Amino acid sequence: MPAIAPVHLSGSGKYILLGLGGDALVPKQMIVRGGAEFNLHKDIFAVTKKEVGNVLLSPYGGGVINFFDETSPKRLVVSGSSLKYGPVRAPDILCELLKKNYPEYLIEVAD
Repeated sequence: MPAIAPVHLSGSGKYILLGLGGDALVPKQMIVRGGAEFNLHKDIFAVTKKEVGNVLLSPYGGGVINFFDETSPKRLVVSGSSLKYGPVRAPDILCELLKKNYPEYLIEVAD
């Protein structure tokens, strides 16, 4: 399996949590993809599928992510649900990935 960055967000916008490799129930890696350029969660999936090639890609839900750079501390707020993939089924994994990639941000999950 090629080396894949665990998180790639181009800024505030829609996102999805994805399982990579393994099988649909036990992926080898979890990744987060998204940004303002995506109108639909399925578009994020399609772009990510091109990125990973033949590796199994399984959606684990999605929503909206907002970066608040002007606040102190900086905040990253995750909310909502994907109409196509539903709410994130592993919010703890999502938060862990975001904290590792954005250590200067306070991660918040809103309903």
